[in-house]
Amino acid sequence: MLVTYGNGTIRGNVKLENGELPSTARFSVWLVKEGDDPFRLQGAPMPSPQVDSRGHFLVEGLLPGSYEVNAVVYVPESNVRMPPVKQQVIVSNGVVTEVTLTWDLSPNRDNP
Repeated sequence: MLVTYGNGTIRGNVKLENGELPSTARFSVWLVKEGDDPFRLQGAPMPSPQVDSRGHFLVEGLLPGSYEVNAVVYVPESNVRMPPVKQQVIVSNGVVTEVTLTWDLSPNRDNP
């Protein structure tokens, strides 16, 4: 049996530019480690951090490697679907990696 230990950290922020969402809007963030199949769990599930009211989130205890940080916005009373945003990050043991995920709410503009 092989046991691995990670102490890498991702500290993130989700933010909006050029507009506002209703107060009922909620953000969801999840990680996918490079090389993992996101649709088939192998071992422990990847942490899904809570996003606080300021748009901040924190994931600790990560193994070193490349991760894709994904986020979506849910607005319960709206049929508007905003595209997810994602960003690649490299996590190292003992290091805090900062990430900002941004949606541009300008009319007639596609989000990343």
